[in-house]
Amino acid sequence: MELLVASAGACNPLWLSLSCEELRVFGVFETITRHIRSLPATLKELLQFIINRLTNEDQENNIHKVFFFCLASPLYARFPPLSRV
Repeated sequence: MELLVASAGACNPLWLSLSCEELRVFGVFETITRHIRSLPATLKELLQFIINRLTNEDQENNIHKVFFFCLASPLYARFPPLSRV
């Protein structure tokens, strides 16, 4: 836990919450320290890390389908693209 709290991103509550959730679903206790060290220090990089994990684990491409539906949604025009965040 000290390693996680000492990370540069831990000052951001959302980063800390997402990191804890990543650790909860990680599942390999023997390598948890290495996994904590591999977590990116910025929120943007952590979100990319999580999305990459989700898409790699998604055998039926459901994540891609959801993103495409979001892009096709009329609500998308109201919000800036993720690349601008």
